[in-house]
Parts: sequence; C-alpha cells; structure tokens
Amino acid sequence: MLLIAAPHAHITWNLATVVFLLILILSGAVIEGAVSLFIATFGFWFTRTNNLRGIAHTFLFRVAHFPTHIYGRVFAFVLTFVFPYAFMAYYPTHVFFQIDVQIFSSVFPYLSPLVALTLLCGAMAFWRFGLMRYQSSGS
Repeated sequence: MLLIAAPHAHITWNLATVVFLLILILSGAVIEGAVSLFIATFGFWFTRTNNLRGIAHTFLFRVAHFPTHIYGRVFAFVLTFVFPYAFMAYYPTHVFFQIDVQIFSSVFPYLSPLVALTLLCGAMAFWRFGLMRYQSSGS
C-alpha cells in the first residue's frame, strides 16, 4: 500500500526521507511491542489483564487513527505520555507533510526513535522486575 500511495503523496522522496521512514516504521513497531510487554508484565500479579490490554488496543486501533490535536490537550497528553502512540504516526506525519500543528513541542516529530528505545528499556526492566517476584504454585 505504501508503494502505491507514496508517489501520489506530496512528499519529496530522497534517501534521507526513505531512511527516516524506515526508522519510523521500526520505531512504531518497537513502541507497540514495548507497550504490550509492559501490560503483559502485570500478568505476574494479576490473573486478568484483558481490560488493560483492551484499553491499550482501543487507543492504538481506534483513537490513534485520527489526528491527536482534535481531541484536545488532555487526551493528546494521554496519547503522548501514557500510551505514546502519537509517536507512531501523528508526530512523524508532521515531518513528511510539513504540518505546523504543535501540541507540545516542534521537536516531537523527531523523537520517535528515542521514545521507542526508552519504552523498550523501561518495559524490559519492568518485565525483569516482574520475573524476579514471580511465584508459581510450584515455587
């Protein structure tokens, strides 16, 4: 789909934009995976995490499909700092389409790789914390 749509988008494609796009795709996958790992870690303490996973998936598959700024600053805060799905598409879109809507900072469109790495490290640390305190019926 990307290959079909890319020539029709009003984007100047060059090596830099292609590399940036590849980094953003990887960053988005890492963000989604890190949030999922973070939520899965709660399974060490709670037997049911379906509702928490459902909330995260609602933000990802329903809310994040629309521009974050239409929800207002409070909801944009949630999509930026709680479930940071805005770094998967909303902020990077500003770079490609030269959109000048600033909710928090004009630097945010470039922070997706840093956010992804930070979330992954945090989620992995939380997972290790959960593993150390895990006790099964056989322990």
